Amino acid sequence: MIGDIFFSLLWLALFLIGAAGVGAFWLARGAARKFSSLGPLRRLQRASRRPALPERDDQEGSDLLAYPRKLEALEQRLGERHRAVEDQMQLLEARCAEMDAKAGREELARKYRDDLRLLNARAGSMRRVLGMVWKTRAVLLFRAHLALSARRRPDLGRLPDPLAPSLDLRSAQQAFHEAARAVKLYMNLLRERAAELPSTRPDPPSGADADAATRAIVDREEDRTSRAHLTLVDDMDRLCDNLTWLGDHLASRATLDGGDAGAGDSGSPDSGPLLEEVERALQELSGLARSMDPALADSAVHNLAVDIGRLEEAGLEADAEAAARLEVENLLRETQTPPREIRT
Repeated sequence: MIGDIFFSLLWLALFLIGAAGVGAFWLARGAARKFSSLGPLRRLQRASRRPALPERDDQEGSDLLAYPRKLEALEQRLGERHRAVEDQMQLLEARCAEMDAKAGREELARKYRDDLRLLNARAGSMRRVLGMVWKTRAVLLFRAHLALSARRRPDLGRLPDPLAPSLDLRSAQQAFHEAARAVKLYMNLLRERAAELPSTRPDPPSGADADAATRAIVDREEDRTSRAHLTLVDDMDRLCDNLTWLGDHLASRATLDGGDAGAGDSGSPDSGPLLEEVERALQELSGLARSMDPALADSAVHNLAVDIGRLEEAGLEADAEAAARLEVENLLRETQTPPREIRT
């Protein structure tokens, strides 16, 4: 009897141990499947944490746009002051009309008219300076747009010398063809930036005296920048053709020579001048990228801000306006793209 109970308990224990083992197996298997199913999700989450663009792209051109942004802030500040002057003029005009309607108020009416003349003179100076600031900002934005286009030039690295002895023709051919593809992509970028140029032009602020002469200056700068982009496209097209020919030429040599350069390329006297033309094109792009040095504009923008502040001082409207005009000329001259860098 005791033996039967003992064996029953033993079988029950073995059964429970076996059931626990099977259960653990299925739980472990389910957990493994679930863990593996999360793999793509974890990879997607890791990828989503990567920045969409390199960090340098977020800051690209910030130095070029620093002074146009400062000028925009000056525009806003001067525009607010101009609106305040106009509001005061409207108030004085209403007061003057009240005095004119009352007997014995001729002296007060005269004083109101004197204040109105002073405010009107100041408002006129503010409108003209506001137009100058807008013109300068528009011109600088066009020049910054062009310089930034040049900055985005492809880095072709050190291209192989087709005349070098023991040249790996296939590798050199690939290098030139890859450089040509990079230049072709850059041509497309230049076309896109040329198409974006009209949206770069800011609207004149409300109250600015942007007469036909002022608008003509902005129009000429926009046209000049547009033609500069087209000139760059033509230059890059020629550069792309030169690089493509050099690659095709090396591929032809590799086909004829079995891939070895031998003692040099005695049969291609034109490759040297073509490489020099490639180097000149890249140097011109480098010069254009550095042509607008914002640091040179620092003093002019600071002085322009001072002159705008002086427009609030009674009796200094003409002097402050003349000084602001001089600083605008300095600013445009300091940021002028060297004409030799652009064939327009």
